[in-house]
This record gives sequence, C-alpha cells and structure tokens, in this order.
Amino acid sequence: MKYFIKTFGCQQNWADSERIAAAFKARGMKPARSYKTADYIVINTCMVRKSAENSAYGLVNNLSKFKDQNPKIKMKIILTGCMVGLAYQDKTGKYLARLKKILPAVDEFMPISEVGFDFAPLRQNNISAWVPITNGCNNFCTYCVVPYTRGREISRAYEEIVKECQDLKKQGYKNITLLGQNVNSYGSDLILNSKVKSPPFAKTTENEQNSKVQIKNQKLIDNKKIQPVYVKHLGKFRIPTLFPYLLDEVAKMGFEKIDFISSNPWDFSNELIEVIAKNANIS
Repeated sequence: MKYFIKTFGCQQNWADSERIAAAFKARGMKPARSYKTADYIVINTCMVRKSAENSAYGLVNNLSKFKDQNPKIKMKIILTGCMVGLAYQDKTGKYLARLKKILPAVDEFMPISEVGFDFAPLRQNNISAWVPITNGCNNFCTYCVVPYTRGREISRAYEEIVKECQDLKKQGYKNITLLGQNVNSYGSDLILNSKVKSPPFAKTTENEQNSKVQIKNQKLIDNKKIQPVYVKHLGKFRIPTLFPYLLDEVAKMGFEKIDFISSNPWDFSNELIEVIAKNANIS
C-alpha cells in the first residue's frame, strides 16, 4: 500500500503533513512518487490564500477525472487542513455540506486535530526541522480566518516540546523552527487559578486584591516558576506566557539557528526580548 500527500499553505501545514506521513509509515505503507500510483491521497488544504484554495479544488477535480478514466484503480481521496477545519468549526454543518456537494470525489474529510502527536514526524531532511508548539488562535483579527479554520488555541505540553527538541539535537539537526499561529501566547491555556495579592503601591480595590489570578502551572526545567508581573501604568498584573521560558530552554541546547513563526505583537513581551537578546542563535 502506498500514500501520496499534497500540501498547500504554511509551515504549520507542512509540519502536519510530516506527522500524517509518519502515521501511514506506522501502518506499513510507503510513499508514492505520484498520485497515480497511490492507494491513499491526502490533500492538506489552506484557506489563507484563495490561490491555494483554488489549487486544492483543481487537484480534487483532476483526481476525479483520473479515477473515471482508470476504473480499475482504487484510490481513496482524503481532504484535511484548513478547509476541513472550517467545516467542522461551523456548527450549522452548511460548509461541510457545501464541500461534499462540490467535491463528491473526496472519500473522507479528516479534521487536522485527528493527526495529533502520537507519531514522531517523518521529516523531509536531517538539517532543519519544524516543531509545532501550539495549534489555533484566540485573537480573531478582522482580516484573518485562522481561528475559524484551526479553532481556539491549544498548547502542547512544555516537557513534550523540550523532549522533541532534545531528540532533534541528538539526531544532528542544526536548525529548528518553533511553529504556531501565535507562538508568543504559548502556554496561555496551561493555567491554574491562584490568589495573588497586589503590591502595596497598586491602586486596586480589596476585592481586586483577593481576586483569582491565572498563573501558569507547568513543570519548567530547573524548577523555574512563572510569576505575574505588575504593570504600573495599567494598575494590574500581567501574566507572562511560557514562550520566553521555552525559547530560552531550546536555545541552550546548542542549535545553530532557531526561528519561530508566527509572532503576534500583542504578546511580544519584555521577557521574550531579553531571551532573544542574550541568545545569538535565535534569529
């Protein structure tokens, strides 16, 4: 049995496709050089660019024609990625019904959430690697479709990411890219409610002083603790995200180059600036 994966869109989609490939490999399948020789064809779609969306439609139509012209060939077409993500985020079911109507050749619409992290990715080379740290976004920017296709932000466990990066270093990888729709907010969903008192100079009410403040509850390396930072001009605490701590830990592993994509200015903190400034391998 052979599989063929066609990926459209960003690095996050390519990273997802590497894990899809690993899942096929775990089932004893091999990659096909062309869709014409594949038993399973996975199309990982993108909705950020209209051209990528149109290309996915065109590919499905071409596959449909190929199947009609070669009735003896039994191939299964699987659609995944952002187009399917939007379909399953739409609680009315209208978009999924529309996809099924205009793409009748597709045998399965697979939510990208089903890919998961059960399998180590089947990477494309042994020099550079993508490491997803979050999926989804909570910002709902007016111009962006990501929260509707990827869903709300979900962070991977801190220890899980660190271990994957450590394994990559042992395997000889030189460059890594930490991936997420908004890497700066990594860990904002890994929280615990706890009581924190305001400092003496804080102009807050007694009720605010005793209110619950969300504090990160992750096991960091060297037993580091995440502490809320009081922002004087706002008159309240700001909770630093885990990303600066994660980035600093990965930088210490000795990779030649570390990138991160994408970075929303809203969560670009002083802590993150300090980490970037002190680590020359962060680009």
